[in-house]
Amino acid sequence: MRSIALALFALTLATPALAGPLDPPTGPVTSTGKTLTEVEPRIAINSANTPGDTDATPCLFKITQPGSYYLTGNVTGVINKSGIEVAASNVTIDLNGFELVGVTGTASVHGIYATGTGLTNISVRNGTVRNWVGYGVNLSPTLVSRGEVRGVRSDSNATGGFFLHSYFNVTDCSAASNNGIGFFAVNSCNFSRCTAAGNVGNGFATSGGHTLTECVSYGSTAGAGFQCGTETTMRDCSSHNNAGVGVFVGTGSTVSGCTVRSNAGVGIAATGATYIHHNSCTANGVGANGAGISISGANARVENNHCAENARGIETSSTRARIDGNSCVSNGVSFVINGTDNLVIRNTASGGSPNYSIAAGNSVAPRVGVEDSDGWAGITNANHPWANFGH
Repeated sequence: MRSIALALFALTLATPALAGPLDPPTGPVTSTGKTLTEVEPRIAINSANTPGDTDATPCLFKITQPGSYYLTGNVTGVINKSGIEVAASNVTIDLNGFELVGVTGTASVHGIYATGTGLTNISVRNGTVRNWVGYGVNLSPTLVSRGEVRGVRSDSNATGGFFLHSYFNVTDCSAASNNGIGFFAVNSCNFSRCTAAGNVGNGFATSGGHTLTECVSYGSTAGAGFQCGTETTMRDCSSHNNAGVGVFVGTGSTVSGCTVRSNAGVGIAATGATYIHHNSCTANGVGANGAGISISGANARVENNHCAENARGIETSSTRARIDGNSCVSNGVSFVINGTDNLVIRNTASGGSPNYSIAAGNSVAPRVGVEDSDGWAGITNANHPWANFGH
């Protein structure tokens, strides 16, 4: 084996090494590297690339062409100017982890502000916008549509955190300590994992067709947690310690899997044709002013919710609602059904005084008073499949 290895080694030494030609090719010498634009195919936001103006909407920086733009450091505003004005469609602004900060004494201006008519596809990402007299991020006044806001904090602004118009995706954003609304949206936006904290106005205020998933609103000092319009879909959200209603939704909305606690007003308030199910509503309402869930319109479904320690558990003044499979514990009154033609079935109630207060003209399954397990077999209607229980 040793002799074979030595032979192979000798053969390697004897083989000539191959290399490229020593003479350079004919013609001019050209660079094989990448240009700066190829290395960083974006545009820095600065006075050279995006100079501001002093027109009717004065600004520190102005974006007038489509493209991808980014900050290179923190920016502090100047008196009577917005921070970044967007006057073109198809624009992405990456704050790059930096802050855009307003200054005291500024007139009603915004951190990031859209102008022009009918702009589309504007995105803002990854940074903080704070201390502006207007909104931190205002992408609504010119009917901006189909954009994205991701990973942006909008804090301590005098008018509000975010103002958006139509068809925005808003993800992983927060609005805190604004002297107005945290998130304000007009048409059919999608909010995911957003938080409103300690704002003076509503945490979230939306009109029609919005979806909110895993969002949180707490500590609004003079407003509701979520004040939402028609055709709203809310899933797995949390609303607590707000000065107004925890959640309000308009006609045709769905609220599911939400936790609503310790709001000064009603926990969940809804109008007609809404579907309110699998929510937990606890300790809402000041004195006799609050209910866990309150329905005011016709044709609602209120199913499989848990309400505890509210002035009233579940109440409705509506017609043709289905109140089914809910649990109410230790409320002042468990169920208050003042409307007509409602169906009340398969609910349980404990600790109410009374547990069931139901007006005439409603369809109610037998109400069964359960005192203890020893007498279960002798309780009238205890085996009724749709019975409402009280204990």
